[in-house]
Amino acid sequence: MATLTLGGKTVLTQTGSDEPVLGSNLTGSPTLNLSNATGTLPASLSSCVKLYHNAASDVASLSIDGYFDDSIYSYYELHLKNVRKATSSNNEEFFMRANTGGTSNSSLAYWTTANGNANDGGGIWESHRADNDGNGIAHMDNTWHMPHNGNTAGSAHYHLRIVEPQSTTRYKNVYWQHVSNRHNSSGTYRAILGHHMCNVETTTALTGFTFSAGSSGNFECTATLYGFKS
Repeated sequence: MATLTLGGKTVLTQTGSDEPVLGSNLTGSPTLNLSNATGTLPASLSSCVKLYHNAASDVASLSIDGYFDDSIYSYYELHLKNVRKATSSNNEEFFMRANTGGTSNSSLAYWTTANGNANDGGGIWESHRADNDGNGIAHMDNTWHMPHNGNTAGSAHYHLRIVEPQSTTRYKNVYWQHVSNRHNSSGTYRAILGHHMCNVETTTALTGFTFSAGSSGNFECTATLYGFKS
C-alpha cells in the first residue's frame, strides 16, 4: 500500500485496486497549495546550466576560463551586464580576445563584422564596420566609447553566443548583440544598438575569453556564462 501525505495528513492511499482513495482524516474540501514550495532542479537534469558568475569591479581585465565542455554543452551564452569604465575618462573602447591553453591569445586571428545604429538627437546614426581583419584583438562594438562613472546611471550590455569553442577542426564563430544608453558619459547618442560577429581563425580549442578596456583602463561588469545541452 502506498500513501501520499501532506502536513502529516494522508491525502491519497493506493491499495491493491487501480483507484486511489482520498484520505479519510481530511475535512472539508482538500486543496494542494504549492505557492510556498521551494526546491532546486538538479543541474544534471537541466538543459541550461549556469557555469560562471562574477561581479567584477575596477579590474584591468576579466578572464572567464576553464568552463567549456563541448561533450556536454552544444552552445554557450555569455552575458556581460552593466559594463562601464571605473573612472570618468573618455575614449575607452571595449575589447575581447579568445583564450587558448588558459591564457589570452594575441595572435592575428580576429576577423569581425558589425552593423549598428543610434538615436542621434532624434535622427538615425548608422554604422557598418569591419574593424578587425586579422588583428590581434577584437572590438566588442562599433568603436563606441564605454559609458563611465561620470554618469553613474550609464551602462552597456553584451549578449554573446558561442558555438563549439573546443573544436579542433573548425574556426570559431562568436555572435553578440550590444546595447548601450551612453557614449562616454553623455553626448547626443542615448540609445545604441549593434549586431556583431567575430571569426576567431584558429583550430586550437578555446578555453575561454578575456575582456579589457582601451588604454588598459579599469572597468566594471557583471558576467554570467550559461551552457546549453543539446
